[in-house]
Amino acid sequence: MLLALFNLILCKMSLSFFHSQALKAPKSHEFSLKRTISPLQRPLKSAHLKMTVEDIGLMNNVLLLRGEVKTGYGRGSKRLGFATANLPQFDSLLKKNGIEQGVYYGWGKICNSDEEKKIYPCVANIGKSPTFEGMENPITIVEVHFLDDKQIKRDFYSNEIYIGLVGFLRSEKKFDGFDALIAQINNDADQAKSRCRMLENGSNTFKSIQEYLSGRDKENFIYKPL
Repeated sequence: MLLALFNLILCKMSLSFFHSQALKAPKSHEFSLKRTISPLQRPLKSAHLKMTVEDIGLMNNVLLLRGEVKTGYGRGSKRLGFATANLPQFDSLLKKNGIEQGVYYGWGKICNSDEEKKIYPCVANIGKSPTFEGMENPITIVEVHFLDDKQIKRDFYSNEIYIGLVGFLRSEKKFDGFDALIAQINNDADQAKSRCRMLENGSNTFKSIQEYLSGRDKENFIYKPL
């Protein structure tokens, strides 16, 4: 009787041990998932911890622009508090390629001696500024705001800039007033900065844009898959 009781206790102890080891062992499908996560799907090291590549609005085609910065209407910096680099020379090409009027994000470079090697995240409005009723742009203009503009040492009118736009934030719309427009622009800038930071974390998208921006003698207008 005692021998049978001893064997029963020993059996239960063995089962308990193997059960605890099974709980500690990694599951094969979890290991497989970790191996297949791409660089673009790495989470942000910021408040946007749950953002993935599906959330950031990457376009099938990227828009690469090279052009001389022209004097604008003075509305971006004076009325809205956002200095912009204006590229009005792409109106016909934007229409020809069916580029939607709206807000985009990506990176850019200023081609002058001070900024030649620096790449900045940027947000760009492509459109006619419909909130300025009666003063809308007569043509479609690309208005680029560099998100780290405090690091830029001087004005860059008449300088060339390279721009690589990879994502779409929203369509252009007419706002009820400038307060609503300014609030939306601030939100656009925050969203663009978050998405750029995510992509800068080892993505092929950012590496390809870096290669474009680091080159010279590029075409003025490229719209194609990256």
